[in-house]
Amino acid sequence: GGVQAQVVTLVESVALPSLSSTTVVVVSPTLQVAEAAAAAESSVSVAGGVGVSSFAWSCFKAPTLSASPPRALIGGVVPLTGEQMSVSLSLSDFPPLTGPSDARVSFGTTVCGAPPSPCSVNAFTNTARGGVVLRVSVPPGNSAGSTPLRVHYVGRG
Repeated sequence: GGVQAQVVTLVESVALPSLSSTTVVVVSPTLQVAEAAAAAESSVSVAGGVGVSSFAWSCFKAPTLSASPPRALIGGVVPLTGEQMSVSLSLSDFPPLTGPSDARVSFGTTVCGAPPSPCSVNAFTNTARGGVVLRVSVPPGNSAGSTPLRVHYVGRG
């Protein structure tokens, strides 16, 4: 206990007479393996204003990502059939998901989500080795070249 973490981003803050909620992105201190195992089952207290909030939090190793296929066509559709292309994303050391919304996938600045988003997480499988495989539709691109692909663990909120 007593280790401080750095707040990186204030995502959202709401204050109503019956409810107040603040969502932040925090970088936790580096933990050793034994500390991480204990921390994965710990709670965190955040002091602010006149109240203290306690909540459970997850701790896991940095995941690795591989994409198959590693390329897509600019239009994002399969020639001849016109179906939207998809990619299989294999993540090792990624926490198990309970639903597709537990992971946020983005291709460059395009965040995949529910329609009318140009891409979405269509399926997921938790693996026996502590990872996840996501099946994601590919959004159309504007030009040829590399596009950053990111997967963020959103969790169960």
